[in-house]
Amino acid sequence: MKQKFNKIILMTVSILIVGLSSCYDEKMQWGDPYTHPESKDLPLELQEKISRYEALNTYVTYKLGVGIDFNLYLTDENYRNLVNLNFDEITPGNELKQSSLMKDDGTLDFSKADPVIDALREAGLTVYGHTLVWHSQQKASYLNSLIAPEIIPSSGESQLDVSALLDMSFTGWNRNNANGISVVEGMGLSNGPAIRFETTSAGNEWDTQLTSPDIPAVAGHAYRFSFWIKSDDAGQARISFSGMANNYPWVNGGALFNTSGAWTQITYDEIWDNTAGANVPFTATANVIKMSFDMGKVPGVYYVDIHSLSVIDLDAEPTLRAAHAGPVIIEKTPEEKKAILEPVFRQYITGVVTHYAGKVAAWDVVNEPMNDNGTLRTGEENLQSTSAFYWQYYLGKDYAVTAFKTAKAAADPDAKLFINDYNLESSGGSKLDGLIDYVKYIESQGAQVDGIGTQMHLNINWSDTAAIQTMFQKLAATGKLIKVSELDIAIANSSDPESPVSPTAEQYAQQAELYRFVAATYNQYIPEAQRYGITVWGVSDNAGEHEYWLKNDAPCLWNADYARKHAYKGLADGLAGKDVSIDFSGELR
Repeated sequence: MKQKFNKIILMTVSILIVGLSSCYDEKMQWGDPYTHPESKDLPLELQEKISRYEALNTYVTYKLGVGIDFNLYLTDENYRNLVNLNFDEITPGNELKQSSLMKDDGTLDFSKADPVIDALREAGLTVYGHTLVWHSQQKASYLNSLIAPEIIPSSGESQLDVSALLDMSFTGWNRNNANGISVVEGMGLSNGPAIRFETTSAGNEWDTQLTSPDIPAVAGHAYRFSFWIKSDDAGQARISFSGMANNYPWVNGGALFNTSGAWTQITYDEIWDNTAGANVPFTATANVIKMSFDMGKVPGVYYVDIHSLSVIDLDAEPTLRAAHAGPVIIEKTPEEKKAILEPVFRQYITGVVTHYAGKVAAWDVVNEPMNDNGTLRTGEENLQSTSAFYWQYYLGKDYAVTAFKTAKAAADPDAKLFINDYNLESSGGSKLDGLIDYVKYIESQGAQVDGIGTQMHLNINWSDTAAIQTMFQKLAATGKLIKVSELDIAIANSSDPESPVSPTAEQYAQQAELYRFVAATYNQYIPEAQRYGITVWGVSDNAGEHEYWLKNDAPCLWNADYARKHAYKGLADGLAGKDVSIDFSGELR
């Protein structure tokens, strides 16, 4: 708990910084500059009332939290003072998610997060860990590599000689941007060797290009070219040829094909023929052909599995074709994938929770498990995503059971373990009911869930106050700790991020009233013993805090210049259970 004299000093600082402006290059996750009415546009009496409010956390007995950007907290004094003065608990916006903590090889790296965690604790703030298990912002490339198909190289001699790739000499292969093309061990399928392409800036396809040696061919014969490829992020690549009937063949409607963090097999054995109005065999027009990997169009890091590279003469004599049969590809069964992934799943949770034992007060153990209709997400339609990885697809319904049991075993005895989701105040109640039922199922399997988090990303134009009341009543009935975990209130009535809002005083008043309503309703329906706390998502409306979330909107309690908004008064009144300004005495300045 923060010491009294520190709070008094920081309250003084907060009054001094009202109206100050700052500019930052890197902030939370969220957009472009937009216009906000400054505090002077509010009625003078309201301005003066807001200026006389105390720090927000003086109006509650439970934890008042905020989602922050670690870099801002370390580097900007004004931002840090606002956080330290007004809040008790911090939720890292991104820094404790798997994509931030896990390296490409699956090892954990806490070097960026640790200094901030230590600074927060030194300031008397507790930390809420966000998040251990989620489908988004995962190390999908690494995880997919663990369950990728096994490649058994051909025992026969292939038309494409890859020996100069395997010995890393590149003899006979031509490289354009040689510094960006190498062979790496352990990055291919089955942890075999892979060609690594690194493109640092967008350009022509051939700016990063690897061209094969001459490949013997028979003019008029049909060929199949095949390989497996992945990339660290979403990318695009192209294969071009010489000596073929179409040297820039289309795959999936275009010469460029998409890549992701999941291994994808690319095969060329047919091309579209306009005259025939159908696909025809991919045939050679010369007795020597070449293929080129054209990787310069979209920046990124790409991997091509060497053992999966094959060039097959489809018109060769059967005995010869067998000798050139190419690699054998063996897909893993669902049972094998589960057996591989479950230990990794447990190890990750244990590693993170153990590292922060004594430093993190509570964890989002499972984040966003439900569909809006109340069913459990499977992620089946998004398995090729570059950053998403749906653990539940591979581990099944009990993935959350495993997660909570593993976290409980590794965490401090006093650490609270939460399940968290969004839209619980909407969707006709189906999602909320489904989540509550899932919590019951998790506990029926012997795991312990301490609390339920409801994110509450609201909007003044369509948020339903009656549904919010119903949600809190249902959550209270679970007997669990209840946390409002990511509260913000948008103003824009459009999802178009290129349409900046210029809020009116009336809209700001609506926003303030909704903040008040949420806090007051939480206090009304959630019994005191079940109130874990309320966390607001982000500090200010400064554009640098909204590059990826609520871009061009104004959802926070402080404006773009870190001055208190009407929303500040609204939340404070809701937390206090009354209009705090009624008790003000003396002449307003």
